[in-house]
Amino acid sequence: MTIGAILCLLVAIAVLATLSSYDPVRAMERIEDQEVQVDSKIAADTTAQSKIEAVQEQLKQMREDPSLTPSARRSMKKESKALTVDKNKIARELTKLRAQRKRTQKKLTKVVKQVKKAKVRGGSGYACVTGQCYQTDRYFGGADCPNPGKAGWRNIRSAVECQRKCQTSKCCKAFVFKAQMKTCWAKRAAQTATQRRGWVTGPKCCSACKLAAEATGGPAGCFLNATIIRGGDCKPRVQTTLANCQQRCQSIECCEWFSWDSPRAAAMAASGAFIPPTTRGMCAFKAMAGQKQPPMMSSTSGPKCCK
Repeated sequence: MTIGAILCLLVAIAVLATLSSYDPVRAMERIEDQEVQVDSKIAADTTAQSKIEAVQEQLKQMREDPSLTPSARRSMKKESKALTVDKNKIARELTKLRAQRKRTQKKLTKVVKQVKKAKVRGGSGYACVTGQCYQTDRYFGGADCPNPGKAGWRNIRSAVECQRKCQTSKCCKAFVFKAQMKTCWAKRAAQTATQRRGWVTGPKCCSACKLAAEATGGPAGCFLNATIIRGGDCKPRVQTTLANCQQRCQSIECCEWFSWDSPRAAAMAASGAFIPPTTRGMCAFKAMAGQKQPPMMSSTSGPKCCK
């Protein structure tokens, strides 16, 4: 075998390894976080640009003062030119940021389709990632799915992550996880588990945990509208949709409640307009129910699971 053929084989193996470890939900979360960072930069640059324009307008009015000396007028003109240079620099940066945001939105649209496809393929999707139904210090062998096979998924950090991997596989109906080995095995069917220290077993989905839409046909039956939960954050906030806010809470072990705040959604609701499910807001993950404070028209809160 030639060196070129060996290199091609190694590249193919690396690509297959990357594809097998690809998690569309994590990809979506990363892209959403990137979008939040870009939006923050755009907002900061837009504010800076507005301030420069305001200062330039003040300088223009001051230069029109007939009592102003020629030297002072020249100094103001020079300062205005320097501000124009800064403003143009910010304008160029804004153009790049808006182009970056457009690319990010295209990536997000693509990965959202992958998530939906994974949810259909996996049955219950990512709606039920909780530790309520796991069995600790329990193990069963056999019935391994072809992918990932007997080797299992490597570098898995928790049983929650192992269950999420199981949910991306059509074959997987149950999982076995070993924390010490950081390895997760996908099983075609749940077997009778025997006691074995350090192992965790569980089903593809803990059925007690449902999304609001699954439990009630809509968020109203489970979510608390115009209510915000103060304090108790256990993870950094992210910008996302209301439905995804609850889904992401379910994938975070410390999260028991969430609060989602969107002034845009509140404005649409006040005007009687339809609120698209893609409307985004700031999602906060709470370790406990904490102090619920109505009314807060732009906020919606809810539990990790709609029972």
